Amino acid sequence: MTVEIASQQQENPASLLRESLKKVRVPYFPFGVGADAFLITSDRINTDILTKVKDREPDGYLVGVGFGGLLTFLNCFSSEKKPKGIIAVDINPQVVIAGRFMIEMLKTSNTHTEFIDRFFNADKNTYIREFIRIGKEDKKVKKAMSSLIKSLKKEGSLAYWVLPNPQRVYRFIAREDYESVDEDQTSKLILDSILSNFNLLRELALSGRFIIQYGDIADSRVTEAIADLPEFKVSRNIVYVSNVAEMSLVPRGTEILEILNNSLTFVSGPEKPSIFIDSMSSLDDSTRDYAPVRVIDEKPVYSNMMFGL
Repeated sequence: MTVEIASQQQENPASLLRESLKKVRVPYFPFGVGADAFLITSDRINTDILTKVKDREPDGYLVGVGFGGLLTFLNCFSSEKKPKGIIAVDINPQVVIAGRFMIEMLKTSNTHTEFIDRFFNADKNTYIREFIRIGKEDKKVKKAMSSLIKSLKKEGSLAYWVLPNPQRVYRFIAREDYESVDEDQTSKLILDSILSNFNLLRELALSGRFIIQYGDIADSRVTEAIADLPEFKVSRNIVYVSNVAEMSLVPRGTEILEILNNSLTFVSGPEKPSIFIDSMSSLDDSTRDYAPVRVIDEKPVYSNMMFGL
């Protein structure tokens, strides 16, 4: 490790968030509520949406929920104004572990080909071993995943098949004959964004500026810690909220909407308004198999009325 990288890592976003949030408890969120947002999303993101975001000239951080749709917005930054960091937040510890596995593979792969081989083509035993190891490194994640980790250690366990798995995603989506039921090919956009931005992602990962944080975007302590990162408050940031408001209602009740509204205030951008993206436009879609996203030039405000409550 060079002296320059070592110096950067002392006060990089990863270490700053780790320190700020080490005592913040993450609420239990039941599995099965919404899809695991790892390299996939139910949001419908297309090139028109990406153009709208790019036209707003982001020059700061890319912040959002999950580890799927968020990554498509990498292509909204110009080559002259690269993202200052990618901060993914997820309340599902499985997604967090899988995301950290990808970040580790970026750090330790010297070439694009090596990364594909070690991440997307990781064999079953390697992935289970790494999933358990990474899961144990974070006390809060380890506690949340204790039962699953025990199951994964058992010979012949079927627990492997419930994990968010990069190999299955890659083998399915990267096929030449792939035709998504999503007409806008969002899953393909996610994969293409990762593969075409390997050098940028590796650079961000090595400097501690590509993070997946185990946490709740509706927790003001989380968003306040993000807003306190270097240059966040003077930058034009992208904040991807997806359908958090809708997915939080069932397990957490209507009071979560006001809590989420308050939390998002911290990342709204006091000097340069943040570019917010969510999928609440799906409320107008009776099928709702895939949720069209919308781009908002000010902090969204969620209310019971939006959901007919």
